[in-house]
Amino acid sequence: MKNKSIIIIFILLFIISSCNINKENNNTTSISSKISENITTSITESIIIQEIDIKKDSLGTWWWNKDLNIDTYLNFAINNNITEIYFCDYSFSQNFTNLIDKATKNNINIYLLAGEKEWLNDRINLDKLIENYINYNNNHENKLSGIHLDIEPHQFADFKDLRESYLYKLIDLIKINKEKYNNIEF
Repeated sequence: MKNKSIIIIFILLFIISSCNINKENNNTTSISSKISENITTSITESIIIQEIDIKKDSLGTWWWNKDLNIDTYLNFAINNNITEIYFCDYSFSQNFTNLIDKATKNNINIYLLAGEKEWLNDRINLDKLIENYINYNNNHENKLSGIHLDIEPHQFADFKDLRESYLYKLIDLIKINKEKYNNIEF
């Protein structure tokens, strides 16, 4: 969904602008600081409004365990009105296919949950995973609905020192993949 990518970018821009505000001298209030605060407030309000719109139409859950009992988990999802499952399994195995088939029959969308911090510095494995995603969808009747990127740059040891750099890398990664694979929902 386009709105999800926009929200992620706004959140990252909010974090980056917060970093810049915090770098300023706390004893003096500059005009640029006030402008930054107003922009940050507007972005935050916009994010909250967009997030409410998305949440009322969908309810998702994250599943990292690829060895789960499909029927037990799907019954949970059905009984709790889950509409989206973000499922982490890069194997594209028969278990994976069974989950997608059963979820689709119950009007539940399955998204590939994918996230490795290393992708911020080297996108080769992410590109391979996306190609596997494309091949899977091209060869199966019931398809994945998209890819849910869960890349967490704060896991880098030097994140505190290079926070802004990592966040810009994350924004670039999202923008590049949206342009390169414009038919995939990220």
